[in-house]
Amino acid sequence: MRRRTESSMHMNQTDLRALRHLIAAERRAEPVSPKDLSSVLDISSAATAKLLSRLVASGHIRREAHPSDRRAQLIFATHDAHVGVRNTLGDTHTRMIAAADILDEQQRRAVITFLDAMSDAVNSEKSADEGGAAEMADGAAPDSGPPR
Repeated sequence: MRRRTESSMHMNQTDLRALRHLIAAERRAEPVSPKDLSSVLDISSAATAKLLSRLVASGHIRREAHPSDRRAQLIFATHDAHVGVRNTLGDTHTRMIAAADILDEQQRRAVITFLDAMSDAVNSEKSADEGGAAEMADGAAPDSGPPR
């Protein structure tokens, strides 16, 4: 979904993360400064300045003077950015909800249990190097027991 949105909106991953953060912050009525954005994205102030320049030039954000500190800036997603994100993600979200609605409660619980277990497996501290990277390099998966 992110790659499709990045492509359709002609944005890179960091630009899209910034835009999504701004839209979410606006929904919560939380102001966002360049410094806040640097912190959220974990990028330098110089990288943030370049990012903001790109997003202003592309019409995705606007800068405004802070109401109580005229030297500071606040950043907002433009109306067109809101529409672009909604149009790009809206259809996908609708299809995802339709797919989830097909399942009954017991099936949903089974899917949740499975996805939680897969997430735990992917995020476990044991790295691939410790758990069979040599077998995987030869094209074979590590032995994980009998097939199901």
